[in-house]
Amino acid sequence: MDNPGVVENSRIVMVDEHRSFAETLQIALSRSTNLRIVGIEDTATSGMRRIRRLRPDLVVASHRLNGSTSGLELADELRTFERLDGRPATPFVLLTSFVTPSLIRKANAIPKTMVLSKRSSLDELLCELQSAVLRGRSAGAHLSDPFQLTPAQQEVLDYLALGLSPAQIADEVGVSLHAIRARIRGLLVKTDSASQLEAVVRGTRAGLVCPI
Repeated sequence: MDNPGVVENSRIVMVDEHRSFAETLQIALSRSTNLRIVGIEDTATSGMRRIRRLRPDLVVASHRLNGSTSGLELADELRTFERLDGRPATPFVLLTSFVTPSLIRKANAIPKTMVLSKRSSLDELLCELQSAVLRGRSAGAHLSDPFQLTPAQQEVLDYLALGLSPAQIADEVGVSLHAIRARIRGLLVKTDSASQLEAVVRGTRAGLVCPI
């Protein structure tokens, strides 16, 4: 599953309240990608120290951390430090079990920061982290579209815009109907939509879907 577009041995500092989760991701990345987790911390304070020392290519942090500072606050603190120190912004992925439109809006206000669900499959997590490194290396790039859709959610949005039903999308993509419905639920949350049609309308207005 190596992505030749990702610079070899791109380094990640991970800050997560559950070390077992971080170590599981560390093993999966080392086996399947060119990304390497070079430091694991569980608080924003220790994470910030490690980030400043190692200067990684990507920071991955849980929104909920041990201690009083959240992952979102860590991202904001990092941007302040980088700005004062004259460093370029390090791509930052915020992991959460509960993706909400409010959290996405707050993350969007911090340059090169994106939100990713901890409930994503391992393959989706690996793909998104590789993509975050690539997009983060683009000059002046923000990490994602206004809704921060995953590639799988964008794919579903594209098919919905073509008028396909969830069952038809499952056949096209080659995954279960259950998986497609889960992606649609995530799409509705991220676009703050009450229906699939509203998600398509919002996606089209945001330039994510080409109107037919």
